[in-house]
Amino acid sequence: MLMDMFYDCVGSERKKRVHFHAFMLDLHRRMHELRTAEVKGDPIPHITQEIIDECWLLCFDEFQVTDIADALIMRRLFASLWERGLVMFCTSNRPPDDLYYNGIQRDLFVPFIHECKERCSVHHLLSPTDYRLMGTQAAVYVCPLDKSTETFVGSLFERLTKTDPAVSPQTLQLRGRTLQVPMGSLKNGVAKFSFKELCAMPKGAEDFIAICDHFHTVFVLEVPRLSRQEMNQVRRFITLVDALYERRVKAVITAAASPLDLLVSDGGPEDELFAFDRTVSRLTEMQSLEYLARAGTKSRKNISSILKPLSGGKALTVDEKDNLWDVYDADLNGEMTILETEDMMRDFSTYLHGINTITEEQIRSGFQILSPGNERITRSLFQAKVEELIRFVTTECVPEEDEE
Repeated sequence: MLMDMFYDCVGSERKKRVHFHAFMLDLHRRMHELRTAEVKGDPIPHITQEIIDECWLLCFDEFQVTDIADALIMRRLFASLWERGLVMFCTSNRPPDDLYYNGIQRDLFVPFIHECKERCSVHHLLSPTDYRLMGTQAAVYVCPLDKSTETFVGSLFERLTKTDPAVSPQTLQLRGRTLQVPMGSLKNGVAKFSFKELCAMPKGAEDFIAICDHFHTVFVLEVPRLSRQEMNQVRRFITLVDALYERRVKAVITAAASPLDLLVSDGGPEDELFAFDRTVSRLTEMQSLEYLARAGTKSRKNISSILKPLSGGKALTVDEKDNLWDVYDADLNGEMTILETEDMMRDFSTYLHGINTITEEQIRSGFQILSPGNERITRSLFQAKVEELIRFVTTECVPEEDEE
């Protein structure tokens, strides 16, 4: 929240906000391009100039270092950037002194820590409350792994993809290679993986970010209980959850245990155990209605095109109604709630009138339009009533200045 407020208050356009994983991927991309172009000498001065040309303020979400190669690159790059006047604002779950804690050859990274402390003001935000744990929970994290769980998620995947006859294995193009999606719908933005396919295979942040960029809803099935014997899988799972969370992707997860009980407490590298606490917190928040209502924003990009036919008095097609349902059934439970109806009506108002002025009374009236007999608002009932709701927002929810 503090990062959001700070970044929004900075008026300059020469600012950049990025998650640490994405920044490091971009940094390696820049280095690869310099090598490909056969640029001679040290790449750091070239990359420093590129970044300075792009921004003077660089904001990091979740600053962390877990790899010696990244640690050494960060030390040299930021020494150069700071010399050029870059301002860094970052959030982290660790104070500078604990970065790359117990890492291999950490002594080579320590000078960066000292310079970071000299150039940055460190603020410890100590709170006894983890607000990510306070949301109302939806059934998108399902355990244990049994037949009923398998049936539930199978039905949910079928429901979210049934409007796409081309649902099938997909291939994503990454830089110089491909990534296989075992089953997915690019049209509907839904993909399905097993835990083994994502975390027991040599995949990393670049793969997970690519998945998030193509799909707004991702199924991750059969997550087992983990221990220090599977520490590589633990690391990948932490990175996967970070990518899903930072890109506001809806995650449907089946697991052998609750988030709190996924990692067996039998010791292991302290950095990973520390990071897994964040993973537990994020997995819990990702089940909340509050998170789900904000998630899947990529699917909302099509709202204008979906509503465009209304401008000419045309009716919505069945597919367009289905797309609206998939966007606004935030908790994926097959039922439209009054909170989801409110979210939808406010978007309708913004699109139709250029401003959101929906009142609580109008929300209640709109909900009654969708459910005149106070019955559950299922997909079929929604399809039958949504155009009536849109007409209500068009004619009865007009801002005062429009009425004049």
